[in-house]
Amino acid sequence: MSAGIFNLTECNAIEQGSDFSFSLIYKDSSGNPVDLTSATITAQIKQDWNTSTLASFTITKHSPATDGYIKVSLPASASVAIPPSRYRYDIRISLSGGVTHIIKGFCDIIESVTLS
Repeated sequence: MSAGIFNLTECNAIEQGSDFSFSLIYKDSSGNPVDLTSATITAQIKQDWNTSTLASFTITKHSPATDGYIKVSLPASASVAIPPSRYRYDIRISLSGGVTHIIKGFCDIIESVTLS
């Protein structure tokens, strides 16, 4: 199954120098939450797919991790270092059954007037 698309643009854009987060529940094809207890989850922002990483999101699994709940966040200290522009991001889950990219999309970093 290919990754879903969730663009972090317009009203979902990341404001430079601000904390940012969103949450999701990862479910299987039957609609049941996936047990993420042993999962390794990573998410990165890049200029393009084949370029170096600009920032990595912090991933927090809910406790218990059996409910598939994931919080994806980027602290202000990381967003302030990214120049305003349009980038790409994705979220990757590695479980015993393999590696899956669950979400991908564009990611806008919008400028902030006050950065102190």
